[in-house]
Amino acid sequence: MPERRPSNRESLRIWQQNVNGSHTAQDEILRLADPMNWDIILLQEPYFTHLNLAPVSSRWHTIYPTNHRDSDFRSLSLTLISKRLSTNEWRVIPFDSRDVTCTELTTSNGQIRIFNIYNDLKSDETLELVHEHLLALPHHTSILLAGDFNRHHPMWDETRNEHLFTEEALEAAQNLIELLNRFDLNMLLPAEIPTLELSSNKNLSRPDNVFASSRLTNAVIRCLVVEAPRISCTDHFTIQLELTLTCKQAPKIERHNFKKADWEKIRADLAVLLPHTRQAPVSDITKFDTRLDKIMVAMNTVIKAHVPLTKESPYAKRWWTPRLKELHTVKSDLHIAARRHKATPSHPLHSLYAKADKEFREAMRNAKRDCWRTFIDEAEGDDVWVAHKYLTSTPTDGGAARIPTLKTKSAAGEQIDHTTNEQKSAALHESFFPAAQNPNIEPAEYPEAVEPFQNITKEQLNRVITNMKPHKTPGPDAIPNIMFKECRKTLVHWLLPIFRATFTLKYYPQRWKESNTVVLRKPGKKDYTLPKAYRPIALLNVISKLLSACVADSLNDLVEKHGLLPDHHFGGRRGCSTSDAMQVISSFIKDAWRGRGVVAALFLDVKGAFPSASPTRLAHNMRMKGIPEEIVAWTERKLQGRRTLIKFDDFTSEWFDIEHGIDQGCPLSCIYYLLYNSGAVELADPGNQEMASGFVDDIALLARAESLEKANKKLVSMMDRPGGMREWAAKHTINETSPAITIAGTQLRWKEQAAKAVATGTAWVGQMKRVARINHGFSAHAMRRLHQCVLIPRISYAADVWFTPIVRSKKKSANKLGSGEKNPRDSGLVGFARKLATVQRRSAIAITGALRTTSTMALDAHANILPIDLAMNLVCYRATVRMATLPVSNPLHRHLVKAGRYVKRHRSALHELLHTFNILPSTFAPAPEPLTTPKILKILNPTIPPSKEAALAAIERVNADVRIYSDGSGIDGGIGAAAVLCRDGQPDKILRLHLGSNKRHVVYEAELVGAMLALHLLANERGVDSAWVGIDNQAVLHTLRSPIVNAAPHLVLAIADLAKHLTRSHPGLSVTTTWVPAHVGVPGNELADVAAKEAARGLSSDAQDLPRYLRNEITASPAAAKQAFKEAQRDLWKQRWSGELSGGSARICAIDESTPSNAFHKLAQTMPRRHASLLIQLRTGHVPLNAYLHRFGHVESASCPACNQRAETVEHFLMHCSAYEQERRRRNAAFPASANSLTTLLSSKEAVRHLLTYIRETGWFLLLSHA
Repeated sequence: MPERRPSNRESLRIWQQNVNGSHTAQDEILRLADPMNWDIILLQEPYFTHLNLAPVSSRWHTIYPTNHRDSDFRSLSLTLISKRLSTNEWRVIPFDSRDVTCTELTTSNGQIRIFNIYNDLKSDETLELVHEHLLALPHHTSILLAGDFNRHHPMWDETRNEHLFTEEALEAAQNLIELLNRFDLNMLLPAEIPTLELSSNKNLSRPDNVFASSRLTNAVIRCLVVEAPRISCTDHFTIQLELTLTCKQAPKIERHNFKKADWEKIRADLAVLLPHTRQAPVSDITKFDTRLDKIMVAMNTVIKAHVPLTKESPYAKRWWTPRLKELHTVKSDLHIAARRHKATPSHPLHSLYAKADKEFREAMRNAKRDCWRTFIDEAEGDDVWVAHKYLTSTPTDGGAARIPTLKTKSAAGEQIDHTTNEQKSAALHESFFPAAQNPNIEPAEYPEAVEPFQNITKEQLNRVITNMKPHKTPGPDAIPNIMFKECRKTLVHWLLPIFRATFTLKYYPQRWKESNTVVLRKPGKKDYTLPKAYRPIALLNVISKLLSACVADSLNDLVEKHGLLPDHHFGGRRGCSTSDAMQVISSFIKDAWRGRGVVAALFLDVKGAFPSASPTRLAHNMRMKGIPEEIVAWTERKLQGRRTLIKFDDFTSEWFDIEHGIDQGCPLSCIYYLLYNSGAVELADPGNQEMASGFVDDIALLARAESLEKANKKLVSMMDRPGGMREWAAKHTINETSPAITIAGTQLRWKEQAAKAVATGTAWVGQMKRVARINHGFSAHAMRRLHQCVLIPRISYAADVWFTPIVRSKKKSANKLGSGEKNPRDSGLVGFARKLATVQRRSAIAITGALRTTSTMALDAHANILPIDLAMNLVCYRATVRMATLPVSNPLHRHLVKAGRYVKRHRSALHELLHTFNILPSTFAPAPEPLTTPKILKILNPTIPPSKEAALAAIERVNADVRIYSDGSGIDGGIGAAAVLCRDGQPDKILRLHLGSNKRHVVYEAELVGAMLALHLLANERGVDSAWVGIDNQAVLHTLRSPIVNAAPHLVLAIADLAKHLTRSHPGLSVTTTWVPAHVGVPGNELADVAAKEAARGLSSDAQDLPRYLRNEITASPAAAKQAFKEAQRDLWKQRWSGELSGGSARICAIDESTPSNAFHKLAQTMPRRHASLLIQLRTGHVPLNAYLHRFGHVESASCPACNQRAETVEHFLMHCSAYEQERRRRNAAFPASANSLTTLLSSKEAVRHLLTYIRETGWFLLLSHA
């Protein structure tokens, strides 16, 4: 390990070496060259991956030759610059050669242009290019030429190398010498010091060199060749150069590691600094700022005390082990010892060094391989997603990113180069934040507010903090979300009065208007010298984001409650999705076609939508919508006087003003923009057969007419008429551009989308196969998880729009068909499903580790994944159920009702879905409007004790007039609910209700119905002043406390109606609803459990004894319907499997009659991947035994090579082969059940260990050699 020098040294240190294209050598250099100790690494003949990338660490900036990406040949030069140097102090100089990288440094001694050169042995082309470049170089710029020049001359080589001084070699070297003389360059490395020990004959020579301007010669501290430690896999020595020059360093940024925070101490200390008590309202601005300062100081104090700083190690490599460190030390010591005997080639130290060097190289390769294999073999939980991110992200070299010189055009059309960070930040600011434009607000009389303003509530703030993602990057305050989540109970008391005061005092602090704008590359751009190839990420102060999230919550509820947004404005709204927008558009088109009309459509995208939005126009639109003035004025204060710091590389700009636009990182940005551009969706005239649909900043204009010409005229009118799109765009500061034209199609066949799904799936599976090899890789469980959570969603995105569900027709066998009779065709996208099946087949192979010849049915069965047609049907069914439960106000609901009638011509996707799945809009109860939980439920005081023990203790303390226990149950295919009212500890009354089959209802619904029965029992009691209701289902209590209804809204509203009735019939009644642990001996709960099971089996109380709502049949549960359909699909799968029991399928069923099921998948979870792979191969018969290999022409005979008696099948190998009789006897003795049962051997968890031991002892399968 090299020494760690102080980072504040006042010198420039350069490491130079030719690595012979070796990955090992390059890794070793990066391991030894601490970026705090070395400023620049100059590599010749570097190693590049198959993607033409040089793998380095994030502590280095990677500089490739200018035409590195364009050349068909490998580049032979690579420069690395430490992140220690400020990016403002160096720049890349274009140089038209793959053999040279050119950089320019700004140092204490002026500009230095560094050329990292690899000069070809047989050509002077590179030197000629360098000569031309130096001719144009300013005289004040110093020059440093370093690299492998491949030239020999007595001027630098040892005289004993006379055999290298041929006439041709001296002539070639003379061109280099003339270059040095022409530009007054001196040789910094002393003469006769070799830089190469040729591997073939150990001859020492000097192809590498260092030359510099005379101004740099006096700045040399040292320039020497370092022979130890010797870098493996290269015969070139290391050249180290140190100059008495300095460059400005990048600023050091300290970051706290909140993942290692001591939260108990933080909460305790914070409670001392900020007492956990309700705070008084803020009465003036001075007190506002004082209290805000106190909060910030308190949080920063506890963070500094109890959150450690992040430590970044330049040596951090997952694969570097203590063993490698030891081997490297031994190798280095032997090299030093062997150099002392370099005059004696036969000395044994030379061979010992060579052996140690080889051992180190092999150990390094093995360590990298084993590190990766161990990681993927043992990956579970979050590690699976980490590896998935590695594999699917855009490939990089791992080096630190840097924005290159940016290019823009002046008003006169001349190119402007932005080289310094200050210039780059100005160009990016101009691109990210357009100059403010006059929105031309017309005089208007604003309507009254749709409802009075309501300030922020404690419940809102608690909910917003709870829903925050913990580890998102913070803004200028540097306090992350996790701090607020962990200290919520204390901070809510202090933040709430401040948040409310921003409205009452009409004050929004300046510090909350400040942000950091982080610059990121847009992926897939061809030219990153253009500012538009980057996108801004706004990082706001977290406290201001909390306030904005509370306001966004109120504003979203307000606009939905009063219908302030157009129906066809999708995106960013609760209950709306992309597929909803596409279904509406598709239905509009199909309806027109059915009426023998045509539709013309124009799809518009606003360029730079959020930065281009005018805050003044936004406020005007909000007032026109009737938004309370308090919110509008608050918005104006929030959007005025904003400023930001632009951050990229290691640079932070000066403050830039933001005079226009909406902050994209703000929780309010989406609802703000929906209010801003809602007019674009409202301009269509439905009476003129026009429609506009919006999805945030995307707008679709559609016009229906008798002919295409008339439809186009309507589109033109929608654009150009008074109040049309062009006028709207002008008023909303949107500049018109010429878009790229794409023809969507004339038949709505969605072929492009289907093809994209196949391409996406194929690409993803190709990536995943890298971590799913037969011997090593993710477990079957991890791979199946990725299949279900990533592949299926990717290939089925918006499938309800473009995929027609498949219905298999009943077919007769060929011998039962009559003359001329044909089997009916399957309906749906059968052909496309076949294409998707090839993608899923590859995924199933990756999950199981089976061989490619295994049948698709066997693969799906062992991977426990539905056949792709059934899987796609399941996706479509779930989407159909979701649409059937949409609120009546959703614009898709109208189209859904119309699609209930199955038409003959031009059926939309909705027609096909409803008809295939036999679903009507009335099948399920629609979601209520709004989806907020009724406030009346607060009178029930729902509570959840923190633990089972606390709940039981609370039950002992209950002193209510009556206790009521409710429960729900699912048993014997039925669902039932019950409630038991107890007085003086004894049951007094019981109500039961049988909801129906578990195909229509779920237990959660029964729990809600149980709560309804409990309230009904309470409402019918007289002389009750206090009541206690015990529910053993926490989900119900969470629902009663939640501000949003997420499931069974019709039942929640029915509970609210009962609660209202209860307040009228029992004024002043005190009710407590709490969680009771189930099955722990609480008498009333046990009685309710028995009664609920009786109800599930069909027993119900008399209808007149039940609440009015429960006297009629309860509408079906969407969750139950989805589960029932999923089970039906699995039944179809089993029927399909049973109907094709031949060959391999029959063999597998003989081994495991439960197939298809999750039995093998569960078995595979208990063993390493290589064992699970072998097991499925044995079960399917597709395993490299001679019977299988002969079948596919890989061997001449199917005979067993061990006994030569029978064909080498799985059964023969495991049960009968005489060559392995002793091994078989030991196996059967250890596990007698496997003696005569192949089924037990290949399907029993207990037998697998003995099976694998038997196979290992036979030595037949190499993949078990390390088992």
